[in-house]
Amino acid sequence: MGAENSHELGTIEVAVGPMFADKTGWLGIKVAKHLHFKNPALIVTHILEAKRAGVKTLKSRNGLLLPCENASSADEIYNLMLARKIFDRTSKPRTLAIDEMQFFDTKLALLAVEAQRNGIRVFAAGLDQYFNEEFCPTSAAMMAVATSIEKLASGCDVCGLDSATRTQMLIDGQPAPYNSPKVAVGDKNPLKNSKVTYGARCLNHHIVPGKPNFK
Repeated sequence: MGAENSHELGTIEVAVGPMFADKTGWLGIKVAKHLHFKNPALIVTHILEAKRAGVKTLKSRNGLLLPCENASSADEIYNLMLARKIFDRTSKPRTLAIDEMQFFDTKLALLAVEAQRNGIRVFAAGLDQYFNEEFCPTSAAMMAVATSIEKLASGCDVCGLDSATRTQMLIDGQPAPYNSPKVAVGDKNPLKNSKVTYGARCLNHHIVPGKPNFK
């Protein structure tokens, strides 16, 4: 679905950070005005998050509620875009917003670029690192193609400073070891028999037992 060079390009704006940094709130603020003007807009969150937080509604920590669709792959998002006529250039502005982008396949970055070529504004938010400080491949791919990137932080659970850039995962109240499952959501959750909680931590207070050190 190509576009001539003379066509106006869209943008790809990405926000990343740990849990509790209100990335969803950032996303909501970006797209709310487009919904107001009733121009074609599609908000999507991953089906894994929908199972945890509830379907068809995106809720930020600042209380913003937005209607959304659920998907499990970049191809499913593409089909939703076709159904909503997001690729139709006769209407402006056209917006695609993606929450929890880390759960999607890396093909999401290719879809974002295709949308940008077609004059669509793309907003995407998600984790940049798993609890064990390994990077999230899809978020990394989205940052690579982004026209702008915003790094968000949260307040550290331990010291309270607004410099938490890491997600702390706790299993039965203890810091999750390095090799613990990265995704503990959904029907196939390998930790479903354990109590799994999360927090936000600064680098000084983030603990990952068994994490290899630089040598």
